[in-house]
Amino acid sequence: MLSGADISSYQGNIDWNTFKNNINFCIIKSGEGNSLIDSWFGNNRQQARDTNILRGFYHFARPDLGNSPQAEARFFIDLMNGQPLQEGESVYLDYEVQYGGDNVNWVLSWMKLVEQVLQVKPIFYSYQSMLTKYDWTPVVNNGNGLWVATASGDPNNTNFKTGSWKFAMMNQWGSQVIPGIQGQTDSDIFFGDANAFRAYGYKTPPPSPPVDPCADIKNQLSNVEGTIDTLNKKVADLVSQNSTLELNVTKAQSDYNSCITDLSTTKEQLLNCQQNSSSTTPSPNLPPLDSATFRQLFSALLKKLFG
Repeated sequence: MLSGADISSYQGNIDWNTFKNNINFCIIKSGEGNSLIDSWFGNNRQQARDTNILRGFYHFARPDLGNSPQAEARFFIDLMNGQPLQEGESVYLDYEVQYGGDNVNWVLSWMKLVEQVLQVKPIFYSYQSMLTKYDWTPVVNNGNGLWVATASGDPNNTNFKTGSWKFAMMNQWGSQVIPGIQGQTDSDIFFGDANAFRAYGYKTPPPSPPVDPCADIKNQLSNVEGTIDTLNKKVADLVSQNSTLELNVTKAQSDYNSCITDLSTTKEQLLNCQQNSSSTTPSPNLPPLDSATFRQLFSALLKKLFG
C-alpha cells in the first residue's frame, strides 16, 4: 500500500523537498465549478513534477450551482491542457455536494467528456452515504475507479461501503500532520504499489509512424502505372481484333481471286456455247463483262463491307 495526501490552497506553501520524503503520492486540486482555479494549483503541479512524486489532479464538482457537466468538464480539461498530462498522472472527480437533479447521469457525462479529450479514465471520489444513495452502475460500467472518503481515522481499516463498486482503489481515511506541510492534511491510502498507481493514470500514446516526404509522388506513380496497365490491355485487345480482321480480309481476297477465275472460265464456256450453237433462234446479245470491270465492282463491295 502507498500513503498519500490530497492538497489544495488550504495547505499554502509546501516544503516539497521535505514533503516528498514523507509521503508516496499526492492528489492536487485544480479548481471547482466552471470558473474557480485553485490559487496554488499551478505551483503545486510544477513542484510535484519537479520532485517526481506520484501524483494526480482532482476537480471539485458544483452541479448545485446549475453548472452542466459539459461546462465543468471543459473547464477542467482546459486547466489540464495548459501543461498536458504526463505519463502516470491520474485525474479525479470530487463529488460531494447535494444536487436535486440526475446525479448519476451528471457524473457519467463529465467522466466521458474528460476521458474523450484527455485520453485517461477519471476516478470517482465521494463519501459512503453518497455511494449508497444512488445506483452508480452506469459509472462503474464505464470503467471509472473509486476513491472513497471514510474518515475512519484508521489507515488500515478496510471495512467501508463502496456502493455499486466491488472495491475502492483508494481510501481517504482522515487527516494527519505530514512533514513539509503546516497543520493537518487529508490523508489517503492507495491499495497497491507504485506501478498500480501509475496504471490508473495517463499513458503516453505510441509515436506516430514517420511521414514519408515522397508519399504523394509515390501515389502519383502508382496511379500512372495503373493507367499504363489499362492502356496495355486495351492495346492487346485492339491487336487481337486487328489480327481477326486481317484474316477476314485475306479470306475475302482469296474468295475474290477464285471468283475471277470462275468468271473467266464461265465466259469462255459461254462464248463456246454461242459459237457452237446450231439453234436458229439468235442468242441474246449479252454485253461482255471484262475482268477489270468486275474487279472494280467487287473492290467497291469489299470497301463497303470492311471499310
